[in-house]
Amino acid sequence: MTQIISPQDIVIKKKIGSGTFSDVYKTYLSGKKLAFKKLKIDPEVNFVEPEILREISLLKLLTHKPISINLITAEQIVYGRDSKGNICIGYTMEIFPKDLHDCITEKFLSYQDKISISNDLLKALYFLHSNKIIHRDIKPDNIFINHNKRAFLGDYSLSKVFSNTYKDGTHTSKIATTTYRAPEVVKGKKYNQKADIWSLGVSLFELYKDSMLDLNDDVKTLKYLENEVKTLQNCLLSNIIKECLKVYPSKRLNLRKALMYKEFNNNHNDIKQISKMCWKMDYNITISDEVEEMAENFDIEKEITKKLAQKIINKTNYHAHGSISLAAKFYETEPIEDIVYDVEEYYELFNSMDFNLYL
Repeated sequence: MTQIISPQDIVIKKKIGSGTFSDVYKTYLSGKKLAFKKLKIDPEVNFVEPEILREISLLKLLTHKPISINLITAEQIVYGRDSKGNICIGYTMEIFPKDLHDCITEKFLSYQDKISISNDLLKALYFLHSNKIIHRDIKPDNIFINHNKRAFLGDYSLSKVFSNTYKDGTHTSKIATTTYRAPEVVKGKKYNQKADIWSLGVSLFELYKDSMLDLNDDVKTLKYLENEVKTLQNCLLSNIIKECLKVYPSKRLNLRKALMYKEFNNNHNDIKQISKMCWKMDYNITISDEVEEMAENFDIEKEITKKLAQKIINKTNYHAHGSISLAAKFYETEPIEDIVYDVEEYYELFNSMDFNLYL
């Protein structure tokens, strides 16, 4: 079980990274050096970012992953008021010397290192997809490399649990980072976990070439990759890249089959273990008339949103209006606006749900 600690329990030394939804700091906890990912909360804006709820919730799910799967996990959840009295939420994690972006630009990885890193990433992604999780932002900046040149996939700000293919109008196309978006995402079409396979393919292409793509336009990137992939030499890594970068999602790399390539030397039983679900979704929740009525008032589209609202009520006795509002932030494509509730009240409710809103 992940420990919950106060922001005042850690000693922050310096900022070592920054992103859209968070800042990362080098920090110490009881003398141990860690990275602290502080999720951004604007005290002037009365709004709870869905990305914060989803990332922390997903980290709670990943506490049950096999130790052999290289995914970033939280050592502690950090929650409470900092020394300035501001509400703070985030998590501590292992600190890594480099990310894959650094390794690519510094050009010091051997071909065998690249094969090992590819194997790590294929396993991590196979585990996520087997557990109905789509990452949605795979890129070298979100892949961390330890001193043994082992790769760890992290940053779940855009990750979500999925069931199959997202239908038109039920999910945003604003996923991933320019350069790594799959063709179906660029075109605003429905997508599924195969969008992750494309993003992985682009990342491995950069790894193979020892060069980051210097393109900030989706369409130009797709055209460039289409031409470049044809020129790749025949080897294990280039063949994986070619399979990842198929235009039609259904034709892209099959992760399980790829992991059984003899060059990876993976054990069949180990791969079978990776595919097992490490958590179960609880759909056996009866929705009350009060929640049904409140959901209708809010134009709630998804049944799963109502089930989460009911779960919140059942566990915390919180009122239906606030429960629907929080559930909508988590599951709806367009979360409803806050009207009267304090942001801190929502985070306290999140805390009462053990920082996990997944059913």
